[in-house]
Amino acid sequence: SQVFEALKSGDDYRLVSPENIRLTPDQWNRLVWTITGLKYKRLYEPPAKLDSKKTGDDKPSLEIMLYDTSGSLLGSLIVGSRDEDKGGFYARVGVEKDFKYNIDEKFVTEDIIGVLENLLG
Repeated sequence: SQVFEALKSGDDYRLVSPENIRLTPDQWNRLVWTITGLKYKRLYEPPAKLDSKKTGDDKPSLEIMLYDTSGSLLGSLIVGSRDEDKGGFYARVGVEKDFKYNIDEKFVTEDIIGVLENLLG
């Protein structure tokens, strides 16, 4: 899986991985707004237990990690496999053991990928 790392320091916005690219404030905002605009479609009640073959915990589709300026992890979102029964993707907050959320497929397959592809040109 590909790792994308973005960093803001004062007025300097950068995509540092996989390539070191300076970002405009508009590009930075588009990335942040895409991530912060994520909403789940439904809650799994009870939460989907970790079944690596079904939920994709063994090989996540996407991981989003947010750090503060000192490098401490603020939070993370793990996106697993597609939910073949209900559509969307299994998702969980990094510290949780079970997949509690179902997020829209468009976020994973178009929104976040589109923003990252545009950053890389």
